[in-house]
Amino acid sequence: MKLVRRDDGAVLMLAHGKVIGRTPQTDLQVDDGSISRRHARVDQREGRWFLVDLGSSNGSLRNGERLKEFELRPGDLVTLGAVAFQVEGERSTARPAAAPVASKRAAGPSHQEGADALQPSGGTDRERARLRAELGARGRSKGFGDLSQQPFYLQLLIGVVALAFLGGVAWLVLQLGHGLER
Repeated sequence: MKLVRRDDGAVLMLAHGKVIGRTPQTDLQVDDGSISRRHARVDQREGRWFLVDLGSSNGSLRNGERLKEFELRPGDLVTLGAVAFQVEGERSTARPAAAPVASKRAAGPSHQEGADALQPSGGTDRERARLRAELGARGRSKGFGDLSQQPFYLQLLIGVVALAFLGGVAWLVLQLGHGLER
């Protein structure tokens, strides 16, 4: 099973326990600011592949739905941060293919019905276009991540700066209060 990056075609070959993230210390590095340092982990259970979000700030989505953990199926659109991947590989032998797809094919659907039957749920062209627009939207996090993902010294520095800022605001309010009394 593999993830193929939609924008540049880069391939991430999946293996049990591999961690996906933006730093070189991760097993599968994705160099993008919207990806957390340790974004997600790949698990294999009973022949099926799963992606487990590791508390990333921008989340992990399958076919547009933000999930903490989900099964990877061929044809799925997986989005980590602002980076979209197509899931490719063989469907697990541990679970048979979905019956509705086979029955629609057997009944001889029109070209459009067959295309819809082969799409993963939520994977229509319209939905994918909506996802692309959402990922490119302004105001989306550029990957600083939540504070717990930052090194301790940076957490400490941010805490000190925040306390100094609050102290300055309190001092300013007191000064303004004294100015009004006069």
